[in-house]
Amino acid sequence: MPNTDQRDIEAVEAHIERFFAADPSQRAHHLRRLFVEETDFEEEYGAVGLEPKQPRLPAAAERVAVLDGVRVYYLPLQAQAGDPSRRVRKGEALAAADQLTALGANMLLCCLNPAEDQLHIIWPDRDAAQPVLRRMV
Repeated sequence: MPNTDQRDIEAVEAHIERFFAADPSQRAHHLRRLFVEETDFEEEYGAVGLEPKQPRLPAAAERVAVLDGVRVYYLPLQAQAGDPSRRVRKGEALAAADQLTALGANMLLCCLNPAEDQLHIIWPDRDAAQPVLRRMV
């Protein structure tokens, strides 16, 4: 059910605005505040190394939060020379999810596109015959 409380909506929007306005080194912190303060997740810290199976994947995913076995990771995708795409590609999200599955199958990936103007919150669903990415931008 969508949230219809205007104060809650404004609080989430304020967190998202702070995320985009923040220095890149502080963005994981702002995502953590959003999940902890607005959705009752618990804080989680630390980086998890990633193998560069996709050229725009960062070297590590930042742990942000956890709730009932669902872990939240932050992945700022890297811009590539000659690649004007602002999208977060399915292959990138699946490559990250495959590598992070060893830490628990249930996860949310918070991927910042290379242009740094879109945050994709992705739930990788591996239970179907073909992997499905449920996403909110």
